[in-house]
Order: sequence, then structure tokens, then C-alpha cells
Amino acid sequence: MMLQTFQVNYEPCHENEVVCITGSVPSLGSWSPLALQPMTKDLSGSRWTCDIDVEAAKGSVIQYRYAVCNFMCSSTPQILQWETNLSPRQISVSEKTCSTGLETFGKYGECSVQRGPLVATREIHLMFEKANLTSLTSSLNSSHCRLGIKAIDITNSTCPVPVLVHNLSENDISPRPQCEHGEMLETSSDVLLFSTQGLPTNHEVKFIIQLIQEGGRLPTKKESPKRLKGDISILAEGVIMSNTLINSVGKAPLYFFDDASLSLGHVVVSYAVIEPMKNLEAHSLEVSYATHWKRRNQALNVGHRGMGRSLKDHSLITDPNADELVSIPENTIYSFKEAATHGADFVEFDVHVTKDGFPVLFHDFQFSLCMQEPGSSTNTHIAKLAIKDMTLEQLAVIRKLAPVGKGTTDFLCETTTAVEEDALAFGELQTALQTVPVHCGFDIEIKYPMVCEKSGPEYDGTPMDMNQSLDAILRVVLKYGGQRRIFFSAFNPDVCAMIRLKQCKYPVMMCNFGRTSLYESYNDPRSVCVENSILTSRAYQILGLCGHSEDYIKDPSLVKSCHSNGLTLMCWGEGTVDPSIRQKLSDVGVDGVIHDRMASFALGTKNTFESLEELKSGRT
Repeated sequence: MMLQTFQVNYEPCHENEVVCITGSVPSLGSWSPLALQPMTKDLSGSRWTCDIDVEAAKGSVIQYRYAVCNFMCSSTPQILQWETNLSPRQISVSEKTCSTGLETFGKYGECSVQRGPLVATREIHLMFEKANLTSLTSSLNSSHCRLGIKAIDITNSTCPVPVLVHNLSENDISPRPQCEHGEMLETSSDVLLFSTQGLPTNHEVKFIIQLIQEGGRLPTKKESPKRLKGDISILAEGVIMSNTLINSVGKAPLYFFDDASLSLGHVVVSYAVIEPMKNLEAHSLEVSYATHWKRRNQALNVGHRGMGRSLKDHSLITDPNADELVSIPENTIYSFKEAATHGADFVEFDVHVTKDGFPVLFHDFQFSLCMQEPGSSTNTHIAKLAIKDMTLEQLAVIRKLAPVGKGTTDFLCETTTAVEEDALAFGELQTALQTVPVHCGFDIEIKYPMVCEKSGPEYDGTPMDMNQSLDAILRVVLKYGGQRRIFFSAFNPDVCAMIRLKQCKYPVMMCNFGRTSLYESYNDPRSVCVENSILTSRAYQILGLCGHSEDYIKDPSLVKSCHSNGLTLMCWGEGTVDPSIRQKLSDVGVDGVIHDRMASFALGTKNTFESLEELKSGRT
């Protein structure tokens, strides 16, 4: 055993903040967020120290990181921020007693500090749009008002519940405390994103939402002078109780009342309740790739659904020498393996969760199954079945059924003669992680229904609970991901926020259509255009965007805008089947292109990562 002294300088922002240490040996917690070791603050208020007997022989190397935590109302820490450089700090054990010397939190090598994963606390997000408040503020004769939120822990009144805000109209989109008298809503496109911090999972909270008027005026007959503070007056108040937010995501009515308890109207508030993963053993603070991406001179090659989309586009390949690849079914393990042998740097594919909690590979929320009447070759009936309503065993039976005629299923490629198990639909994500060559990265797109601007919900049924669905996917990826390069992607901004907060290892990218005429936009201000998607990605501290290629071909300056905001950019879209479009996107700086033409690359082509490994090892 060696007595090791660790010292770090950090000026707390709040009195409840405690600096902790985690590291590679058991006495430092073996990187577990459940075993962070608190440090002691000296009289200066900024110097933190701890003496730890470490299990290390003389000459060995100990790796470690510092984290800033909050232990309020829980023995398990809330990780407010932690050091996320790819390489941890390290010290060589040279004597029986050793000291690191005074270090500075967040400063060694490249400066990288991020917020930690949720461990014993949950977050509640509330989104307010100026457009939804317009009728209410007009009735109050106040077109320019402020909105503020107070959060009160009704389970334990001694527990503070800080509320941070992101204002999508600000250049600095970092989460911050609210302004003293609320946040200004000026233009019709303004969006405010509020989030609680440090709320224990078993605690309920009362939100008091206030509409605040700036500028001196006398109270009306209905208002009490006590409600006025200098030139600030509270026009209306409403309350949301957290125990009424029964789903992981949804919309809640918010009724506003004046000082005389007279109803002034109501608005609808979008919310998300983000719970920590229950299987915390899967978490590790050893490394985080959440915002790490190495930019290259050439865009990475990403196979769309593996070798390419096959169910709705049977003319994937124009090369007559590659006809046998046309019928490879999309979103199958067989397709992923083929893409890997054709040099795919990543394969993009879609994941849903079955009724009994198994992540499977498929694009749509539902699939069509044709049922034929006994003794008839013509009378058929099409049934639409949702994957979330099927068990894995039921899908295992269905995936082996043969189509009774052309156009009778949308999960089997009608031209395929492949008999390989891997070529069948509804393969398991776990199997893909275990069997696809590890040099081929995964872009795991998580499907969750949204509402379209004109046509309404894209799925009519009730989706699986978002926390439940994402936990099922993350458990598999964290257990079987190994050394594979992986990132998650999703169109639903709440999915992106949840994945980012539930784990800290893998990056997340937000997909969006932009303003293409090919697709109907979603009715969500966070992703309605590229500019808002950039701001939302920064607010949620995710890696970047997966955008439609049409936006970036028309306006290449958007690529620079993404990069200048510290974001990575992938592109997808129908236009990427054209090699010249793929090259153009690469030339303007796009980091990766998702396309349907993997078969145009020769069998045996080495991908970017294999080629780099060969260069490093001196092989040709």
C-alpha cells in the first residue's frame, strides 16, 4: 500500500459543491460514479486535498480524474461536472508516501470538462414557446413579459431544487441560472428550456410558473400591492406538480391565475422526465467520447441501413457487376457485415424495443403482415403490427415466414434468396454488436414517434415509455459495445437529451430534415431548422447533427456554422447516391456521409480505421 496525497484547486460556485476523485484502483473507486471519494476543502476555500492508501506497487502508474459533486439530500453524488480528457491524469508511484502537487480542476492537456451522468437524481425539463403564450400575454396587455420558474421540493423542503435555463435565442446557449426576474420572451420564435438539477428520484416537486411584467405601473383593482416589487409586477401564476407528469415525455396543461385567483387562461407545456439508469454498474468514468470527434480531411463513409435501403428502392446499384448485392435486405446483420467488407467506416441502422425489452433492428414503428384465408390463394388481409407490442419470440417466428405474394410484406426483401439467419429481419442489437467486424462503427438511430407539422402524429398508437425504451438499448450497448466506435442518433430531441444524461461514454447526434421539400418537418421548435438544431445540440451538450444533404449543398456556410459551434456534422439524403454529391459534401467539410451505395466500393476495401492501423503498424 502507498499513501498518496491528491491536491487540486477549485473555487466552488455554490456552497454545496464538493470536489471528489475517482481512479483506476479500488481505493479510488475503480472509475465507478457510485464510489467517488470526497476531498476536504481547506480554509482558503479553494484548495481540496485527500490522503488515500492506494493498492499499487512502487513504479506502477495510477490514473485518476477529478469531479465536482453535490451530496445534498442523498449519499450518492450528483456529478455536476467532471474532467473528460480522453487520457486521465496519471501519477507514478515512486515512494511509500507521495503527493501530486497542487493541480487545477479541468486544466491538464486539452481542457475538457462536462457534466456527469445522472446517478441518483432525475431531471425534469419544461419547454415554453413564445408562440404558445401569445394569446395569454395579449389578454394581459403585455406583449413583452418575462417568465420565471420556482421549483419547491415537496418531499423534503430542506432540499434546494436549482433550475437552469437555455434560451434558444441567445448566442451563449450554455445552461445557466435564471435571471432574477425571469427570462424575456420577445419574438414569436423564442423558446425557453428549463431543467431541474439535483432532484432525488423519489422526491416530488412543485413548479410555480410566473409571468412577470417589467416597468413601473400601479396595480390593477384585482392585484394586491404586495405582488409588486419595485418596477416588477407578477401578472399571473400557474402550478405544475411533478406527480402529474405521468409519462416520460408529453404535454401538460398549465392554468394561469391572477392575484384574485381568477382564471386567465391556459397554455400547453412540453415536458420530459429523465430518470437515471437502474443498472448503474454499467457506468464508468474511465473515458468519455460524448463530445469527442477527430476531424479528417475526407468525410467518413457510412452505409445507410447497412449496404443501403432495399425495401423501398430496389434499384440501389447501377453497376452490372454487383447485381447480386441489390437484394441484400436493409437493417439486417448480413447487410452490416457486407458493408464492413466493402469498406464502411460506420453503418447506420434503426432500433426499436420489443414488448419484453429486447432491442431489435428495423426501420418503421410498424410492419405489415399478410394473412391468407384457408384454402384461398387470393383472399388476403393485411395486418399492421407494432414492434413494441411483439415479444422477441413472436418476432423470431414472424421473421422466418415467407411472403405469399409480391407486396405482401414490408419486412422481407421480395427478391432475396438468402437463407442466412443474419439476412432475416428483426435481428437483435446484441447479436449485431457481437458478430459484425469491430472495425466497422455503428450509428445507432433510435426511433421514437414525433408529431408532424401538418399531418399530425407519425404513429397513432401509444409508444413505449421513453425511459424504459432507452434503458433497454443502453444496457445492451454498454455491456456489448466493447472497443467498437459507436454513436447514437435520433430525430426526437428528448431522446437525444435523455441518452446524453443517462450515460457518458458514447456521443449523441440529433437528426433533422431542415427545410427540404422531400419531407414534412416535425412540429418541434428545437429541430425545425438547422439553426435551431445547432442551438439545441449545444444546449444539450451533444456531439452534433445528422442533417439532410440538401441544406448543406444549397448553403455550404451551414457546415462552417456547425463546426464553429463545436459540432460534428453527418449528412444523409437521397442526393448522396451521387458520388459527385458525396465528394462535394466532403469538400465543404462534412464529417461523414450516409448513403445507399456501399456496393460501389470494391469487396475487401479497407475502411479509414483499418488503413490507419496498418500505417501505424508499418504494414502495407
